[in-house]
Amino acid sequence: SSTFPFVGSYFLMKPEGYDPKRSYPLVVALHGVSSRIYAAEALASPAFRKSYPVFVMVPVAPPRAFWATPEN
Repeated sequence: SSTFPFVGSYFLMKPEGYDPKRSYPLVVALHGVSSRIYAAEALASPAFRKSYPVFVMVPVAPPRAFWATPEN
């Protein structure tokens, strides 16, 4: 299996009404074992995007990779 850092690709969502002259927070959404990114789905909702203008980055992990390797 692979361990971090191994991110080769990612998705990036701009803030609603993006203005290049402004600064925006960056939210990084990591997927779980299922490879489903529930947090990113919630962050992409129209209501959230309107209320919280942020960049959302979703790194894509290769199969069988882990964001962290917990000690046993």
